[in-house]
Amino acid sequence: MSMYELVSALGQVQGKNLLWTVEEWSMLEEYHRESILKVGSKIITDGNFNRKYNMPKQGVVDVTIQDCSLTMTIAIQPYKFRKLMHGSESWNSLSADRFTKLPLINAIKGPTVNYAPRVELPFISNEPRKQLAHPILTRMFREHFTGTRSEIASANYAEAWCKLNNTYQFTDADAVFFHELFWPYLGTWPVFIHGTDPDREETFYTGPFRMLERFMDQYPLPLSIADLQKTFHMINIGDSGASYNTLKRHLDILIDRHMIQPANPEYGKYELDQNLTNYFENYKRAWD
Repeated sequence: MSMYELVSALGQVQGKNLLWTVEEWSMLEEYHRESILKVGSKIITDGNFNRKYNMPKQGVVDVTIQDCSLTMTIAIQPYKFRKLMHGSESWNSLSADRFTKLPLINAIKGPTVNYAPRVELPFISNEPRKQLAHPILTRMFREHFTGTRSEIASANYAEAWCKLNNTYQFTDADAVFFHELFWPYLGTWPVFIHGTDPDREETFYTGPFRMLERFMDQYPLPLSIADLQKTFHMINIGDSGASYNTLKRHLDILIDRHMIQPANPEYGKYELDQNLTNYFENYKRAWD
């Protein structure tokens, strides 16, 4: 997206729910990335964005966005994401308050099909169905938002749940169902974030994340460190055992955070933690 396309697509907008989708972050130029984040931040925070642009053929054009909400969906690869966290002030100010971070995992684990699934969305009313923040949801979003924004997110998701299910009151049972459906996605994010110094931005554990992906790809088969060495084409130089130690360190992170557990200690095998295994099995039964 360029500023010209932004001007052409939006122009003057009032009282709308906007959705911006970035299908592949790596395909954008740095200028466009920062533009999206800065303009998006203004709309998400204030609901308004006003700017004059001098266009080549149209002269001065007003971009006026008033009383709008914005949802931004950004698809980004782990390495690019880590670089973004290190290099973008706009992202770091946005992500702490205004984004839900969802590392995507495949819970179905079924065979690939060669036809599009039939999905019928229910009629969703635009009627406001305001809800109070539910403590179960608030705890789930606390690692994604700062301060009271986790409560705002909790109330917004509760309202969306009611609209999807055509109800008017978000109950304790709804909160339990929401937790069971989404805890692996919402809970995975803080597992892979770590910091070393209050003066520095946090970063993303790409190594453990890629290892978890491999365990999910191979589920329900367990994996050894030797299997992981082959997967990531890691070799030891001399007798240092560097690749073994690196993988073991990443495995310890996943074990400590209840994502992986020892399967056959005698043979040095590891597998997905029982909580994730139970989630996958329940998901598969519901899908079937």
